[in-house]
Amino acid sequence: MTELGGAPAELGNGGRPATLTFTDADNKVSGFAGCNQLAGTYEAMGDSLRIGPLALTRMACPSGMELETKFGAALDATRSYRITGKRLDLVGETGVVASLEAK
Repeated sequence: MTELGGAPAELGNGGRPATLTFTDADNKVSGFAGCNQLAGTYEAMGDSLRIGPLALTRMACPSGMELETKFGAALDATRSYRITGKRLDLVGETGVVASLEAK
């Protein structure tokens, strides 16, 4: 993740960025939320996108918990998406809620 809520995304626990991976075959989503691993489902039709419900592991970390909370809220708020080059923008009712860049 490169941006969250219109600002550069902070790094999570261990200096790792939050990540998100979509698997088309079974509409699954997984990733690193800032402290814990996340897994769940997504539904896409046209440019519409809904993510969740999500499950997270339940570790406590010395850092990354605030990022995890904000990232989870952004995923929950996602209603559509936009892809530009290697950049994925997750868009909510009020605009871009998070941006991620493919490796």
